[in-house]
Amino acid sequence: MNILKIHQLHTLHTLHTLKNLAFGLVALTVVGCAQIEQGAAQGPTGRSITPSTRESYLIPPEIPPTLIDYLLENKNPESEIVAIQVERGSENLWTLRISSEAPPNRSGSELRSFLRSGDTWSEV
Repeated sequence: MNILKIHQLHTLHTLHTLKNLAFGLVALTVVGCAQIEQGAAQGPTGRSITPSTRESYLIPPEIPPTLIDYLLENKNPESEIVAIQVERGSENLWTLRISSEAPPNRSGSELRSFLRSGDTWSEV
């Protein structure tokens, strides 16, 4: 074989290898995204006695997990909480701006305060 044929075969083999590698990376990305989506969370979801170290643009990590539990258990079942901002917070008293959406086109934001007494929360 002459050197040109060898070079052409080597180039074809390299292109074939790169194509297979690209398909493999796309497949891994798709599978990885599917697995992440199945277990994805938007941030701390409560049910924990320790503060979460995960940050979320929806739920600030400094909010006590038990307060998040209270919010999720007592939210309007027809709407979804889309964001929470801390206006004021201390160990036992939190004031939050809670933004929510409900089908078909209702959205809003309200300022709500919550007080902890022992292990329970109540809205004030």
